[in-house]
Amino acid sequence: MLSVRSSLIIAVLFVAGCGELPDQAATVTQEQGEELTALLTGLARESNATLAFCETAQDTRACDAESEGLKAAGVGGLLLPLNATLTGMTIVEGEADFDLTINGIGAACAKAPLMFEEAQRTLSARGFYCNWAGIGNVLATVELTADWTNDPEADFGGRYLIRFNGTGNGSGSGVYRARIQ
Repeated sequence: MLSVRSSLIIAVLFVAGCGELPDQAATVTQEQGEELTALLTGLARESNATLAFCETAQDTRACDAESEGLKAAGVGGLLLPLNATLTGMTIVEGEADFDLTINGIGAACAKAPLMFEEAQRTLSARGFYCNWAGIGNVLATVELTADWTNDPEADFGGRYLIRFNGTGNGSGSGVYRARIQ
């Protein structure tokens, strides 16, 4: 029989690995949808680009003053709190290299192939390996749904989801802006 402590630990680990995109999709005109589809298709297939991320409010699309990067939180071994921040992504020929830190320490992630789901305008990398501090081994997922663009050459934004599972488990979601550099 499980003790109360064991049950609590299992519940925390289970919940930390859950996550889904927020339900805050913006209404997109057909023209905007076509621009976003062309932008994300290019990024996923042939582009060489660097993206910088920040969290935003859906209505203003402006970066929050305190937000550099996209956030995810969870727990690791010995119930160590984990705070992950994805500040950027470099895309070369359809593969992404992520600028990710966990508790302020850089994580080494394998390059991940990008997938584009046109119906949802979602750019994603799923199940790629990351190592943190030599002992944290996780499989990570990043999903970026594009709901708007001010200028397809400069920026786009929408909803994001980050998940990681392994020796640490966690997730985060919200609204983001990506600046193309």
